[in-house]
Amino acid sequence: MADSLTITLQALSNDGHMYVRNDPKAIKELIESKKNEPISLEKISGEDPFYYGKDAEMKNFGFSEVKILKDNIGYIKLSEINISEKSLPTLYAAMQFIAHTKALIIDLTDNGGGGSDVGAVLQSYFLPKDIALLEFVSRTEEKYVDKTVTWLTEKKYDNPLYIIINGKTGSSAEAFAFTMQTQKRAKIIGKHSAGAAHMNTWFVVNDNLFASISTAAPTIPGTEESWERIGVKPDFEIDAGNEIDFIF
Repeated sequence: MADSLTITLQALSNDGHMYVRNDPKAIKELIESKKNEPISLEKISGEDPFYYGKDAEMKNFGFSEVKILKDNIGYIKLSEINISEKSLPTLYAAMQFIAHTKALIIDLTDNGGGGSDVGAVLQSYFLPKDIALLEFVSRTEEKYVDKTVTWLTEKKYDNPLYIIINGKTGSSAEAFAFTMQTQKRAKIIGKHSAGAAHMNTWFVVNDNLFASISTAAPTIPGTEESWERIGVKPDFEIDAGNEIDFIF
C-alpha cells in the first residue's frame, strides 16, 4: 500500500519528497525523538531523520570510500549525507586524510540525500565562514538562511574541488553540489541530478505508516533560483563511469 500511495502522490504533486513508508520501527524512533522537542524550520534536518539513529554507524555515516588516487588526487564517496554531532569525528578524519592532496573529488552519484543537524559543516571546509548559501521559506512563510558555520576549527581545503553527480543524486546531496557550483567553488561532473530540492517533515499516519510532506523550499538568497524539478546542471556532462577519467 505504501508504494502505491507513493506512486500516486508523486504523480499528482511532481514532488520527490512526497512519499509514504511502511516502517513500524522507524515510526517508534520518530515518536521517541520528537518527545518534548518543538518542531521549527531550523531544526528540520532536510531528509530522513533515521540517518541519525542507531543504524548510522553501520553505514559509516555515508562515508563509503576515502582514498588517494593517482597523482595525489583525493577521493571521497558519500552514499548519503549524514552530518551530526555523532558523525563529525568521521567527517574530520576523512578530511584530514585528504588534506594534502592537490585536488579532491567528492562522488555523490546515487546519493539520495540525508541532512545535517549541525549546519553547513561540509560546505564550510571549502568556503569562508558565515557565507549565506540557501534561504528556506516554509509553508507558513517562516524563513531561515543556511550559512557556512563559524565554529569549524579544522583545516580548510583550498585546492580544486570536483563533484560527481547523476540522476539519482537528490535532496541535500544536490544542495551541496548546487551551493558549491553557485559559489564557483567546484566543477560539477556527470549528469543532471534528480531535482528534489524541498525540505520535508514526517507525519505519523498510524503504527505502520508515515508520510513525508514537503514543508519548505530553498533558493539562492535574494533570488528564486533553485534546483527543484530541474536538477543541478553539470558543468561537464559526462557518461557514467567516465567521470574520473575526464577529471584526470
